[in-house]
Amino acid sequence: MNTEQREIEWQFDADRLSGAQACLARIARRHGLTPGKAHVETHHDTYFDTGDWRVYRSGYALRLRQPSGPGNTDAVLRSVEVTLKSLADASDCAREAGVRQRREITETLEAGNAEQPAAIVLAAPGPVGERARAVVGAARIEAIFEIVTRRKTLSLSARGQPAGEIALDDTTIAGQPPARLRRIEIEAAPGMAPFLRPFVNEARKACRLRKAEHSRFEIGLAMRGLRPAGVADLFPAPAQRATAAREMTLGELALMMLRRRAIEMLEQEPATRMGDDIEALHAMRVATRRLRSILRLFEDALPEQAVALAEELRWLAGALGETRDLDVHLEQTRAWLAVTDAPERAQERTALETLARLLEQDRLVARKRMLDALDSARYERLKIDLIALVATEHRLPRLANKPATKAMPPLIRRRYRRARRLADALSDASPAPDFHAVRIQCKRLRYTLDCAAPLYGKPVRAAIKRLAVIQDILGRYQDTQVAVARMRDLCARHAADLTPETIAALDEIAQRQARQGDEIRQQFWPAWRRLHRSAWQKLIESITA
Repeated sequence: MNTEQREIEWQFDADRLSGAQACLARIARRHGLTPGKAHVETHHDTYFDTGDWRVYRSGYALRLRQPSGPGNTDAVLRSVEVTLKSLADASDCAREAGVRQRREITETLEAGNAEQPAAIVLAAPGPVGERARAVVGAARIEAIFEIVTRRKTLSLSARGQPAGEIALDDTTIAGQPPARLRRIEIEAAPGMAPFLRPFVNEARKACRLRKAEHSRFEIGLAMRGLRPAGVADLFPAPAQRATAAREMTLGELALMMLRRRAIEMLEQEPATRMGDDIEALHAMRVATRRLRSILRLFEDALPEQAVALAEELRWLAGALGETRDLDVHLEQTRAWLAVTDAPERAQERTALETLARLLEQDRLVARKRMLDALDSARYERLKIDLIALVATEHRLPRLANKPATKAMPPLIRRRYRRARRLADALSDASPAPDFHAVRIQCKRLRYTLDCAAPLYGKPVRAAIKRLAVIQDILGRYQDTQVAVARMRDLCARHAADLTPETIAALDEIAQRQARQGDEIRQQFWPAWRRLHRSAWQKLIESITA
């Protein structure tokens, strides 16, 4: 059995559990809640991660729960649970005393070998196993600590409907010496948190409960002396000769920006592998682009191996790009579906549902290719080379010793001239690829200004804001062109499986997208003039002063 839920619960520490059950039950009845009969079981929880903390860095804890009871023996577990539970509180109610809101995905497995718990986790066939395998990749998971909890559970109902449950936990966390933790958790059934809140507030005061400052997972890490390593730990910051940004050499600036973007890229890898947060994939892809741009910008101030690394980053961006493009199109298709409920648009809705299904199929294939790339020896070598480039002392070319404030203005002007030459050539008759070429040059110019921001401050940031507007316009225009091309490609590939009505409806949607794209690109010229005539002039004056 598989379950996924947004868990909302209040967690409190208690000096002792005896007497707490009666106190909670009495207060619950005063608030119109009916406590059920207590149920007792023991949970044996093992938490897992890789040596480089991939699960933790994806924002989750990975747990195998082996309950004790009549259905299980020491040799063969007839019922176990594997769970991914998000680490971060996910809403404003996290500020309320003791409350935690987390996503929890659980698979219940009917059988497993108790002697190979890691194998049980990775062999799980459902949503937890799929995510765990994607995050772990070619790495190896291992147990990081164990927790044993004796739990007494009381269900709560209101007018015959489930309202939540109370759990009284007596927990032992393995360590030297082991830690004892007595905790009371009150979990709300879906939609019942507001109803339970007055009961919880009174119970906290009457039963003398203290807000739990840390989760069991956090306490387990602390007990074992474990500190999950961040990506920044892979990139020790080199001792800077300069005491201020404006005193940096060009080489120091280049390595600082490479380090920053490399950390950004690798920080997003676990969540990209997990696949639930499409923005993580987008951020990882953008970081690869920024890295390539920096390598091109500073190529004359970097060691020779940087040139080969730029080509490898191009390969990685391509491996990420297919899935990202499908994410964008799927998101747009679902947005269209959300506004096509009217009966007279039934045919269009059917076409969009078909489009979403075909896109999801393509995304599964693209994601498999992406994960193969992330699991490859080529990607592992890329990471090693990137860390070595940023974290190792190198013999740099002579240009690297030039003051950054003197070396950057020519580089900025060169990037601007390339963008302006293409932008000035655009007209209403220009094809979509010409607009895309301008978008690419504006992106590179923006990444160049990102590198210059520590040197020149406010005027650079003002120009970056203008460029961000231009990028947004050209990005939305490009999205319409990609959507039109993909819809027509899908119709061509699946013509035998689609009805004529569906093909006609998809063609109408494609035409509508094309018209919307024409409207979007009209916004480009005024946005470009605002950059060229205002922000750019102020920037040039500031960097040449």
